[in-house]
Amino acid sequence: MRCEPNISVMPPRQQGMGHEIELKNLNSFRAVQRGIDYEYASDRGDRKRRKDHQETRRWDDVTQTTVTMRSKEQRTTTVISPIRPCSG
Repeated sequence: MRCEPNISVMPPRQQGMGHEIELKNLNSFRAVQRGIDYEYASDRGDRKRRKDHQETRRWDDVTQTTVTMRSKEQRTTTVISPIRPCSG
């Protein structure tokens, strides 16, 4: 199993998305839960420093924290289009 959850915590009455985190290559339900819990608590406590950008992080089982893999300064919008059946 491999899971890559996206986390974005938005304060009440805020317009648009907040700081968005993508956790990569989590390989157990426990790692998913711990990674989400850690990022939720971290985002709420550190919102001013990490405002409005995207970041890719990984879970470190030894330190029980997430570690930055890469950061994106500008937000990109991902568009998912429906799959059309092939005719032929």
